[in-house]
Amino acid sequence: MARIATGEWTKTKDALVVVVSAFALFWLTGSYVDNALYDLQQAWTTPNKPYKPESHGFRPLDAGLEVTSISAPEPIREGNYTSIALSQTRSLFRRVNDPGADTLANRDAFQKAITKGQSLLCRLADASGPSTSPYTALDNLKDWGYDNVDVTVQATNTYANTWLAFFQKHNFNTRNQPGQNHLGAFQPTGYNLETSYKHARNTTHQGVTHHATGAEFKNTINVHDGVIIAHHNFGPDFTSKNVAGQKVGFPPGSPIVKLKSWSDAVFLIWQSQTTVDTRKNLKFVLRDHIVNPDTTTIIAQALKSAGYAHTIPPVWPSVTFTPSDDEGKQAAWEALIAAPNVQGLAWLLIQHFEAMGKKTIKSITVSDQANAANHKDTGTFSANMVIELGERDAPPTKPPRLARRAFGDDPAKDLKTYQDYTAKGQRLLCNFDDPEGGLQTTWTDPAAIESWGWTKSPSFVRSGISARAEKFQDFFKKHGFNMQNSPQGNNLEVQYKHDRTTTHDNVQYPATGGEFTDTYNVKDGVLIASVNFGPLQASKGWRGQNARFPPGGAVTEFKNWSDGMYLTWKSMTNDQNRSNLKFVIRQTVVNEDTLSIIASAMKRTGHSDHVPPAYPGTTFTRSTTDAKMQTAFEALVGTPNVSGIVWLLVQHWEAMGKKTIKSITVMDATNPMMAHLDTFQAHIIVELAPASEVGPRKRRRWML
Repeated sequence: MARIATGEWTKTKDALVVVVSAFALFWLTGSYVDNALYDLQQAWTTPNKPYKPESHGFRPLDAGLEVTSISAPEPIREGNYTSIALSQTRSLFRRVNDPGADTLANRDAFQKAITKGQSLLCRLADASGPSTSPYTALDNLKDWGYDNVDVTVQATNTYANTWLAFFQKHNFNTRNQPGQNHLGAFQPTGYNLETSYKHARNTTHQGVTHHATGAEFKNTINVHDGVIIAHHNFGPDFTSKNVAGQKVGFPPGSPIVKLKSWSDAVFLIWQSQTTVDTRKNLKFVLRDHIVNPDTTTIIAQALKSAGYAHTIPPVWPSVTFTPSDDEGKQAAWEALIAAPNVQGLAWLLIQHFEAMGKKTIKSITVSDQANAANHKDTGTFSANMVIELGERDAPPTKPPRLARRAFGDDPAKDLKTYQDYTAKGQRLLCNFDDPEGGLQTTWTDPAAIESWGWTKSPSFVRSGISARAEKFQDFFKKHGFNMQNSPQGNNLEVQYKHDRTTTHDNVQYPATGGEFTDTYNVKDGVLIASVNFGPLQASKGWRGQNARFPPGGAVTEFKNWSDGMYLTWKSMTNDQNRSNLKFVIRQTVVNEDTLSIIASAMKRTGHSDHVPPAYPGTTFTRSTTDAKMQTAFEALVGTPNVSGIVWLLVQHWEAMGKKTIKSITVMDATNPMMAHLDTFQAHIIVELAPASEVGPRKRRRWML
């Protein structure tokens, strides 16, 4: 090194010494320099103006998505990949997987998480329904092939020390429970008992063999302070497909053990260490060293949505998310609830509602866990989470039930809305008097859908009963309709998303985020309209922002649900059965104007409640003798959820069999979990019939 200082390094061996010395110096000091530069780059600045999705009065159902679609915990996908082999199988540490990148995949994952999070929050708001777990005793783990693994006990708990600053802040005990290295009888002290259960044995239930999967649930239980540290959890669905499953000889394609959720396993362990009273004392769940790519993507996108300048959280004390009136921050909160490393806790509270003290999730704190100098080059990061629990707010005893505004609060406005939609319905019905008068659509080729930027998702064909049809099983059974899925014409769900930019006649039409998702039953003549957002609507809200639709951009000319539905129907039918459509069902309607008209129609036709009854509901038909019934029918025809059906029939008059609307049946579709909210939802069944079989329309304006 002295020669370097004096310049005497011209010989070959001296040059070698220089290179080696420089490398050693860089190796010893480089990480500190990198850390300093990275910390400077990642300085936690004042939040930017947050991205705010379009304001929705009631987000959980704004896309026609049913809360009941999440009826059970999803297969565990825990993210504490402390195993090198398991980490490598996910190929996480690549720049292409940068969770903070502004990519379509990341934005789509974030929006899906928002939707799922909203549904979970709805269940958390009132988890007193039927979503209870069948697993109630610690022996259930043994019965399903899980073995308790002895864990070496030291004086101070290793995982509690990882969270030393957090434990000190709350004055929690970091010591292990004295003299315990396995689960047994109830221990009154309850300090940081480390537990591990591995799925290592085959079991047989009802004649079905469930092979060992190598799954493991490893957690630290602190009953005294009310803390669970979840640090190594891999469920059977995951391990059966990876190295752990291969090591225990899991046969590919074999049935997965039914007790497979972190929420059930942890509850049974927690229950075994608590009394009825102390069981309700859980205050915090800590998720350690999270590298699950789904969770880290949601964290990064949540930071962006909440307005922070960076997509990697700071080190402790981190960033805390809570429910918020700010749209961007609320979206971040909802998405985090659905993160794989959080949703299991939601299910723990939902499925063990009474035992866990009727609690909910109050806040989620995220922090950077890994070496900062590493993840600036890898495009990813690992995180810690502190999930705080608290008492849920009690729902009101007799809540109002109309979307965003209680019916009757503004009678003058209700009347004006009713009159406006009645007038619109009358105009629409006039089109049936001369359906061929220049109104026929120009869209006749099904290929036009994709040529205008709509991408067809893989068909949602699954064996067994159609999920959509099952929601209307009484209606299907009444008419003898088939509820089975089949690509041959029974209940085929088709989804189109407007996610591509196209150019026509030198005009560029950007993606809008529009979506048409419907279920087609050609054999029985039924269409179930499930999730439908036209490009005009989508381009102005969060869907358009997600698709990066530029303000003022040209909206695709292929934009009407009636055209999309017809061309899809045409592609699935022939000239003989194309006119066989008999019913159009609008599922889980949440449009405020439509619900307002339903409420007004109910009251103005003499019903005591503005909310229609459940199936068979209330039916409205044309009438030449009952003015109130005719007016209600006309108003319903004019609503956003029925008017598109008019255009479907009028603009495809010959092909659809010269049909008209015969009746409109409305029924309550409110999810019981959401009865306390200021809203109701409805299903609408629109019956079609040949125009020649439906009486003439009375040509006069009825008094309201």
